Amino acid sequence: MQYIIALFFCSIINLILGVFVRKGFLLLFSMVLFSGDVLFSSSVITPERCIEYFRSTGRYYDLEATIPETVVFCHGPSDGYCMQNFAPFEEKSPIKNIYILKGTKIGIMGRAGTGVGGISLANQMEKFIGLGTKRFILVGNVGALSREFPVGTTFVCEKALKKDDGLSQLYAPSADPFVEASQFMLKSWNCFTKNAQRPVATWTFPSLFFQTPERIREARKMGASVVEMEAATLYAAARARGVDALALFVVSDQVTEEGWTPNFLHSDVEGAYPQLCEHIKEFCKLMAFKSK
Repeated sequence: MQYIIALFFCSIINLILGVFVRKGFLLLFSMVLFSGDVLFSSSVITPERCIEYFRSTGRYYDLEATIPETVVFCHGPSDGYCMQNFAPFEEKSPIKNIYILKGTKIGIMGRAGTGVGGISLANQMEKFIGLGTKRFILVGNVGALSREFPVGTTFVCEKALKKDDGLSQLYAPSADPFVEASQFMLKSWNCFTKNAQRPVATWTFPSLFFQTPERIREARKMGASVVEMEAATLYAAARARGVDALALFVVSDQVTEEGWTPNFLHSDVEGAYPQLCEHIKEFCKLMAFKSK
């Protein structure tokens, strides 16, 4: 009923305000109507309700375990390289497949916990947000859309192209084809690392097997330099739910109009992770200190 009423008023105002104002009004109205708060308040199933249920069963969400303030998602085929650079871990964790960095409130989760793609990542984010997590960092592999970026190059994602990612458009419906990183996290990271990683726009695409030359060409024309599967959802979900998020990537392959060149096991890919993970650990500790 609220949608019917909303559309009726939109039609009346469109007639009054005219063509040029109309687009701006509809964009603003859709952002209010379908924002994260409205989305969750009208959803039959909510993250909070899920947590409440599973806690009542006594099988999940250990109340005595450390709730991470920051969760780092190690993603992609190189998640093993990433995980091993974060040890040692505490034994106790509130959710299956999350490892708490010893002496901190930093949680580390690999592909065993998140799966692949934005949908499974967002589901895990929602659980953590419901428990009280304040910020998220995604670190993993990307495919370069040109030969300009060699294997092992590291990037910080300043914005992600969401036009092909359905879930991020549910979280952040707008005419803008990109969704941005949390500006506080992005600026803090660049300051902390002294701009060690080049900022790029990524192309979030939900499948490995439909990256055609035409789609690659279009993504590059829109400003994307690399392709991945989760950043747009990460940023859109974080914005809708009022938490911070940042994505950091290592080039592991080239995905160009001419073809695909995989290099996931290249020594330069593995070699990029130790310093990147060390920076992430120290950065998370700094963020925790700043939030006190």
